[in-house]
Amino acid sequence: MTNEEKIKKVIEMYEEGYEVKDIARAVGYSHPKSLSRFMGDMQYKWDNVKKNYVYQVNTKKASSKTDVKTEKAEKKTTDPLDLLEDNKVISLLQHSEKLLGLLHDKNNTDSNQQSKSGYSFWRKAQEFAFTKKANYTTSVRLPIDLHERFKTFGSMTNLSQTQLICMSIDYFIERFESKATK
Repeated sequence: MTNEEKIKKVIEMYEEGYEVKDIARAVGYSHPKSLSRFMGDMQYKWDNVKKNYVYQVNTKKASSKTDVKTEKAEKKTTDPLDLLEDNKVISLLQHSEKLLGLLHDKNNTDSNQQSKSGYSFWRKAQEFAFTKKANYTTSVRLPIDLHERFKTFGSMTNLSQTQLICMSIDYFIERFESKATK
């Protein structure tokens, strides 16, 4: 679906009285905020009177080459959350094991262990990113050195604390559950 088609569908669905959650899902977004961000990027603004998006004429004019370069640089900057909703990125994440297999040497024991265990790092990250399942809120006490490693790994991978903790627990149980039942 092209951007123009998405915009047209969003406006039509608002006119028909659909809920924002339904509209967001209909055009491929998992969260209404993503839809709002998309419409803003496309120069549409919410009108409280019309209860719909209206096109905003861009008042900024590129008067020099430096303004044009800055504008292009700003457009290239992408919100990581938008990437998680891009079908191409999702496809890459789903095939990450194959891609990593091509990049890593087959003799590397870590990659062999990963492919044997069947644990897909990025697929699990996606699974825990926007979970709609019932959940518990809990606190964990970590040693300082482990917490520093946790923060560093989180910033290197752009994963949230919830994703990292869920993935760690899931991996640990998947890996050692059979040994605990013996």
